Amino acid sequence: MGIPIHACQKQELANVTVNDFHANHINTIVFTDNLSLNPENASASDFKTDFEPGQTIKAIAFLDNPYEKIYGASNDPHFEMNDDYRASDLVVEGFQGSDWEKPYVVFNISLNATDYQPTPNDNAGTSKAMDYLVQLTPRTHNVKVKLDSYLGVFNGYSPGSVVTGSFNFNATNSAGMDKMKRELIAIKDKDLESVSLPKAQMSNSAYEKNLVDVFNSIRMAETFTRAIIG
Repeated sequence: MGIPIHACQKQELANVTVNDFHANHINTIVFTDNLSLNPENASASDFKTDFEPGQTIKAIAFLDNPYEKIYGASNDPHFEMNDDYRASDLVVEGFQGSDWEKPYVVFNISLNATDYQPTPNDNAGTSKAMDYLVQLTPRTHNVKVKLDSYLGVFNGYSPGSVVTGSFNFNATNSAGMDKMKRELIAIKDKDLESVSLPKAQMSNSAYEKNLVDVFNSIRMAETFTRAIIG
């Protein structure tokens, strides 16, 4: 049975109806390994809290209003992750068109490369999230996830309620972590192929490797895989 969302939170949404699960999880982020799951038909059995490295992790943030009504036009959704350390300014990729009018936000935290579609001009939120996960220490982590927005990241203020959730991630699974690292490299290759790169002026594989090693020796959210010598 559908429930008008205003019965749970806001009067502004008298004409918007959500399902029971959404109504009971407003301002909550939940997680699934089902990429094709439609949030409007979701139920408790569709979600899980425990993930292994290499598994798909799709997040759904259930809101108390359409995204645009809460955060404003052109204020793109971002998210952050926190456990051993904090990773912020992760862009929700592919958010466009009618997504602004929906009372939920969908974003991917971990994908296989075959399922990944680069989105031009986005800040590679999925690969940054995977970068975060593959650097976690070998134990089971409770990873906290928070929905934010462009203005929230850069101005320190975000309208509306705090929207959060968490999942457990088993970073002791070394085989899974190795698989995830391989998928991440393939995803970054897809990102590179989708943009225009400067043309290399010389080729020196040893020098290129040294450049990559130097940048990877600095603890950053990104993992560097190649260099172009101009």
